[in-house]
Amino acid sequence: MLRGVIAWRRTRHRSGSAPRRLGRYTIGARGYDLLSMEPIYRPGRQAGIELLRLQPGDRVLDIGCGTGLNFALLDAAVGPTGTVIGIDLSAQMLAVAHARIRAHGWTNVCLVQANAATCDLAGLLGSGLVHASVPTIAPTRPTATEIAWQALAGVLTDAYGLTTAIWTIAALTAASGLIVATRMYETHPRPQPGTGATAPHAETPWTSSDAAAYGQTHAKVYDRLYGDRFDATHAVTALSAAASGARVLELGLGTGRIAIPLARAGALVDGIEGSEAMIHRLREQPGGNLVGVAQADLADFNLPRRNYRVAVCAVSTLFMLNHSAQRTCLKAVALHLQPGGQLFIEAFVPDPDRFDADGCRREQRPAAEGTLHVVTSHHDPAARRIHVVHTLTDHDGRSQHYDVTLHYLTPAELDTIADAAGFTPAGRWHDWTATPARAASRDPISVYQRR
Repeated sequence: MLRGVIAWRRTRHRSGSAPRRLGRYTIGARGYDLLSMEPIYRPGRQAGIELLRLQPGDRVLDIGCGTGLNFALLDAAVGPTGTVIGIDLSAQMLAVAHARIRAHGWTNVCLVQANAATCDLAGLLGSGLVHASVPTIAPTRPTATEIAWQALAGVLTDAYGLTTAIWTIAALTAASGLIVATRMYETHPRPQPGTGATAPHAETPWTSSDAAAYGQTHAKVYDRLYGDRFDATHAVTALSAAASGARVLELGLGTGRIAIPLARAGALVDGIEGSEAMIHRLREQPGGNLVGVAQADLADFNLPRRNYRVAVCAVSTLFMLNHSAQRTCLKAVALHLQPGGQLFIEAFVPDPDRFDADGCRREQRPAAEGTLHVVTSHHDPAARRIHVVHTLTDHDGRSQHYDVTLHYLTPAELDTIADAAGFTPAGRWHDWTATPARAASRDPISVYQRR
């Protein structure tokens, strides 16, 4: 079950342009808490949030968060494993909200400057990741409420199904206005803890534009997201030894974290990358000109050279393709490797125990001082996929979200599709030092030989 609440004050319709209204709103940011009549409004605020029956670990969206007066109640409801995302149009309001976050030491509250009536909430949050939504909309015009509500309903619907009924509870708060809480019921209820139930799913066809779109949004922050999680030293050593001076093909170059040091070590390296933005970032790197680049679709590519001795697909890049595209990718790889050539696939092993009963996981990763990097994941075991959202919060309190969906396979399933593409298993390593894999190996390297 997904839950949503809208709370606002009934105000007189005031004339004036939108910029003027925003100006009046932002000018009062520093004194907002003193002027907000919080002793009067807080009972209604508490009642509205209690109606949601929030659970620990829920992801809460607070639209029109202002200075963050809801944050303490929301944080208490969702707990340290949950996430509170505040959206407001005013940078001044968000600055006060950011100060509130620092003062309380909340690490699970993120801020986004956006217009709730016009922003793409589904794109901002990532489809399927809204477990609970608690927007507080305080518009000066009813139309803004209607537009924002439509956007919110779209986010909720995208998550777990079609809205079938709405009922409203209104509570008067002295003479100051009206608090309205709206609760939504869905045709596909939220999974109950321990049931293993999941939302309906379907595999979306892979297109070459998917890689381009990913690169366009991620290229500028790619190394910030993943740079400290992968040391290429041992990978370069292993791949250089396997190539023995022959050519290497990397599947998914990214910004060149493997390809560039591998080329500097003397290997002849070509690579496939579907994103022009990623290629541009790679070319900007020192040594980026040493790598041959083909902008092509990883799911089905056709290159002039067909005699590579080694192909490599690292850091679970293969799982960015859906399961159908993974099969066509490996078939394309086989066409470009010489007989006896080797394919190295580094890919994580799915671990359901990393997620809670609702299939959610939240972790905070190391980040530069004054910044925050939070990763929120949602596991759909029936579809064998994990949707991951990286939230980066900078010194000024502004947050940006970068999401990706991973379609995982178990090692045995990977062996099956590799065999169908013309490969024979040649070993599985715990890491790039070629140590044999064991039960606890989380990111093993599967080695295959082309028949």
